[in-house]
Amino acid sequence: LVEYASSLGLDAEGIEYSDWAVDRANERTLGRCRQLNFDKAQQSDFPNSYDMITLHSVLEHLEEPESALELLYKICKPGGVIYIQTLNSESLMHQIMKKDWGGYTDYTHKSPWISASWLSDIAQKKGYEVIFLTRKLVWNDNVFDDVWKSFSLFLQIYPINTLLEEQFGDIVEVILRRPLSN
Repeated sequence: LVEYASSLGLDAEGIEYSDWAVDRANERTLGRCRQLNFDKAQQSDFPNSYDMITLHSVLEHLEEPESALELLYKICKPGGVIYIQTLNSESLMHQIMKKDWGGYTDYTHKSPWISASWLSDIAQKKGYEVIFLTRKLVWNDNVFDDVWKSFSLFLQIYPINTLLEEQFGDIVEVILRRPLSN
């Protein structure tokens, strides 16, 4: 993402927990990425404020996602937007698979309880405007199981996929806006 944004002439930088991933990213972005444990991050770790912030598959890995949303608010410029993609514990697959759901079985997930409704509610309490929110996709870690693969393909058929987006998708995407005045 940093590489692509930079190619468009945007002043982009990346934050990553893994030193290994930062090293790989910096090979492609000419040093525009840095290592940071976002659970321990402070406003002083970000000397600039940002027009746009993207967290793709990040929030579920944090111990304190609510604190992260507070920090993001502080470092986002008034009128700026934040895109978040994370898991949705209100999903159909979570209801079917219970503790075997991928959100729980990934040991790196520190906050597998995050849901679309929690994310929307807490964002509004923190002062954000929720511009867009959707739920989508069926998440199954067992990609070698033909029954689950077939079930997943079935659930992508319209209008079944619309039901998933409106109610039961494993993934939630949200765009938040920091109001111009606050």
